[in-house]
Parts: sequence; structure tokens; C-alpha cells
Amino acid sequence: MWNTRNSETVWKKNSQLYVPLSFVEELGYSYHYNNYILTMQSPINASMKQVLYQGDLAAARELITSGRLPIPIPGNQSLRKPLDVKSDGERLDQEFLFPEGEALRFYHIYGDTISLIEFKQDFPVITWQAHGLSAATDDFHIVNDLLTFQLKDKWGNIPLKYANFAYYLRGGWGDSYLQVSAIIKANNSYHQTGRIYNVGGSVSDQSGTISYVIPDEKRIDTRSY
Repeated sequence: MWNTRNSETVWKKNSQLYVPLSFVEELGYSYHYNNYILTMQSPINASMKQVLYQGDLAAARELITSGRLPIPIPGNQSLRKPLDVKSDGERLDQEFLFPEGEALRFYHIYGDTISLIEFKQDFPVITWQAHGLSAATDDFHIVNDLLTFQLKDKWGNIPLKYANFAYYLRGGWGDSYLQVSAIIKANNSYHQTGRIYNVGGSVSDQSGTISYVIPDEKRIDTRSY
């Protein structure tokens, strides 16, 4: 697996493999050293794993989109060298598209870059990536580029064609914060289900209800951990 520090990370000496603790930190692990014993803690704790792998779809997706998990953007956990990301420096929007029935793989959009992220052995890993043709500042146009396969610089074969998606956006700029949820059908029709716009800690505009699921959706990707 590619990592931003791969060239300086792992080396072998006298049949022993050595990894610096800075690399462990970059992967999101915390560690404690005492009496010659090194203890490491995964960034995904037991309660998170319960929700992530066996919880209902809404709870699992809410956890993934919350920012509490080490989502690999710009790409320090990737099957191949990740693409450079261009973003609007004033906006911090992140968009998530979950295929119907799934939480453990999803499209993530940040700036002009679309990544397919999948959970592999407790790590969210980029397994496919592309740039959209639209500018990073064009609202929703990058999503449309993905849905219509108008892409460039991609590596790997595009997965998850012609699926229904649960869509969620979180982001903002300055003292504002925006959440949007929607349903995107396989025919690319878009139906917004909720929107909350918060400025300075107060809701200034709200419509519908934020939802992480499609009505009557059932989870199909639970796994043991």
C-alpha cells in the first residue's frame, strides 16, 4: 500500500523489519512506551467498530462522515500514489456518496478529486481515484462528473456504476457550516432530503431533515471484527 512516507518508512536490518513511530502516528495510531513495552491503540476503537461493522446504516454512515475517523485525504493510505487535490481554499466541503445498502465503501469528493474509499483491516483505503472535469468551486458539478463518468487522470477501473446513492455534504467557510443530504437515483435524478445552514453558531436556514439513508434501505455489508 502506498503511503506519503513510504520512501523513508520501512527498512530491514538483520532480518528484522523496522518502522519509525512517526509512520505509526501518521496512520492514526496512538502509542505509549513504558518499561521497554510499546503499546499501540488503533484510531478506531471497539465502540466505533461495533457501529461501523455491525450497526445500522444511518449510524455507520454518520460515524464515517463525522470527521472522527481517519479518512485518507489527501491520500496517506492508498493502493497507488494518490492524485494531487485542488480545492477552493475558502471552502472545506466534503461530499460522500454511499451505494445503496453499504457503508464500508463510498465515494468521497474533496476539491476536484473523487476517491473510492473502502475499509480494509480497520483502515479506510483509497482504492480508485479520478479528477472531475469541473472546477473545484462549482457546486455539485464534480458529483455530476462522477455520475456521468466525465473524468480525467483516473487510475483503476471505475466501480459502482449505475447505483442508487445516499448523498451527504458537510463543510463551510469562515464561521458558517453547511450540511446537505439527498438521494441520487441510478438515473442521476437528485432529491434533496435535508439542509441546515449555520452561521456563527445559529441556524440561519433549514429545510427538510438530514438523513443518511434511502427510505426502506437495508444494510448488506455487515462484517465481523
